[in-house]
Amino acid sequence: MKNISFLIFIVLMIPVCRAQSFVLSFGGGGDAPIARTYTTSYQSQVYSPTATYVTRVAPVSLGQGGNLFVALDWYSIKDIGAGLKINGFFGAPFKIYSEELNNGGVVIYNIAQQGFSGQFIPHFSFRHDFKKVTPVAEIGMMIGLSGIKETINGNYNSGASTMSSVIWEKGDVSLGFYSSLGIQIKLSRHVSLSLAAVCIAASYSPTHWERTSYTINGTDQLSQLQVSDRYGNYVKEINSGTTQSPTSPRVSLRYSAPFSNVGLNVGFAFLLAKHKSGASEKKNSQDVHSF
Repeated sequence: MKNISFLIFIVLMIPVCRAQSFVLSFGGGGDAPIARTYTTSYQSQVYSPTATYVTRVAPVSLGQGGNLFVALDWYSIKDIGAGLKINGFFGAPFKIYSEELNNGGVVIYNIAQQGFSGQFIPHFSFRHDFKKVTPVAEIGMMIGLSGIKETINGNYNSGASTMSSVIWEKGDVSLGFYSSLGIQIKLSRHVSLSLAAVCIAASYSPTHWERTSYTINGTDQLSQLQVSDRYGNYVKEINSGTTQSPTSPRVSLRYSAPFSNVGLNVGFAFLLAKHKSGASEKKNSQDVHSF
C-alpha cells in the first residue's frame, strides 16, 4: 500500500516542475448512496445472549451524507494537469429496527449506523477555457481512512427501563474509484464559482470494533461488561468448534460495507499563476488570466 501511494505521489509531482498555473479550490456538498446492500453487522446483544432476536433491515449504503473538501491542481500544459483533493465525508445515519423476545418480554432496539471517512484523492484533471466558463473533468483513485459508528437505543419493561450504547468499527484502509465532471463559472480573472457532479465507488471492511459507551437507565454500566462485549475483531475464518472466551475480544466474520455515492459539490476555485521571466512573461500571464 505504501509503495502504491508513493508511486502516485511521484507521478503527480512530475508536472509541478513545469507548471504554468495552479488552481486552489474548496467547497462541499451532499451525497446520495449507490450500490446499496442488505449486509450489516452489529454487536448489540450485551445483556441477554440467550434471547431470540428478530431483526429487520432495509437496503442501505454508508455513502449517504455530506462532505467538505480542499484541492490543489497544477497544469503543466493548458488543458491537462494533476491534483490532490482532501475530502472529509460525514455520513447520515440509517436505521435498523430490532426486537428481542425473551420469556414473553419484549426489548425494542433502535439501531443506527453511519459512516465517516477522511479521503485522499490523487487525480488527473482535464479542462478547457471558454470566455465565461471552464468545463473540468477529473479521474483518479480514493484512499480512505474510514470508520463506522453504531448507536443503539432500547427500552424494555414496557418502556419503564432504557439502555443506550455506542460502538465504533475501525481499522484498515479503503480504496476506491473517483470521477468528477463540472464547470467553473468566472467571477473575476482569478476567482470562479465551481459546480461538479462527483462519483466515488468504494467499500470499507473494518478489522475491529470497540464499545465506547453503555448505559442502563442513564447510569454508566460499561465497566460491568465482559471483555467480549466491549471489544471485538473481524477475521476471515472462524472455527465453529472453538468456544469464545468472555475474557477475550469477540471474534466475528469480516464483512464489507458499501461507501459508494454520487453527489453535487459547490465551491470556489482560485487561480494561482506561476509567471515566467523574460519576454514571454506578459503573454503567459494573459493566457493564465483567461482562465
